[in-house]
Amino acid sequence: MEAEGGSPAVLGPPFLERCADPMLAARLRNRLQLAIDAMIDQDFQSRVLSFDSLAAKAYAEIAARRRASGRPIAEADCQIAAIARATDAPIATRNVKDFDGCGVRVINPWNAD
Repeated sequence: MEAEGGSPAVLGPPFLERCADPMLAARLRNRLQLAIDAMIDQDFQSRVLSFDSLAAKAYAEIAARRRASGRPIAEADCQIAAIARATDAPIATRNVKDFDGCGVRVINPWNAD
């Protein structure tokens, strides 16, 4: 997914991982997991952003700022915000409020604005 101006939006593939629900039969789950892995490796190869040392520093800053403001942030949201901040990428989400005060641009693709 690309944001306005062609820059990549921060999207992680965890929603795909959730599709490989442990309740599915093992054979089906394994086949689905292989398909997800191949899709991530091939289709998202240049679109997946890593949690690197710059993101780790941003994570610490975001978590501390949100804690100090009395609004702690969920670990996964903080990781997403940190990667976005470290790479200057926007976040595309319906849960805009989750990223308030993180110092990142947030796009709600469900909003017509």
